[in-house]
Amino acid sequence: MSWAWLLTGSQTPSRARWIVNFCFLALCASAGYGFWNDFVPSSAWVDAGMYISAAAGLLATVAAFRGYKRWYANVRASKGFILLAVLLTGSLMTWLALVHGVGGLATTVIGERHVITVLLGERAFPDYLCVSEARFDAIPAQGTVRLEGKQSAFGFAISKVAIAK
Repeated sequence: MSWAWLLTGSQTPSRARWIVNFCFLALCASAGYGFWNDFVPSSAWVDAGMYISAAAGLLATVAAFRGYKRWYANVRASKGFILLAVLLTGSLMTWLALVHGVGGLATTVIGERHVITVLLGERAFPDYLCVSEARFDAIPAQGTVRLEGKQSAFGFAISKVAIAK
């Protein structure tokens, strides 16, 4: 069993199969990073990511439909269910990978250092920030929190959360 077979399912994969598998692995890695990092995307980047991911989901659905007609005609699962699943997971996974993964990584690399003071109770505080339970319990219901990180046109990548005094 070779590495080519493990990565592509074939001993002699075509160039197209290598490209598709590489893009899928890059998408998964970017989505994993997007799920892990503390990144608040800008509204313009969220909108752009939505349009791009919708187009990618449609392309994935067309490709799945072609593959279904060509190779999987004898599959017992509903064709509509398969295509809907491909459309939804393709679009959502691409959105997460693009908006949070690529945007967060780009902001971390090219962004400028920035500090934001958030007034709790007045402005929405990102509820997906990764802090320990003790740190979360120390955040007051009213007051200010200082967010340090990098900012770019993609959004704000948070590197440190501190209670402002």
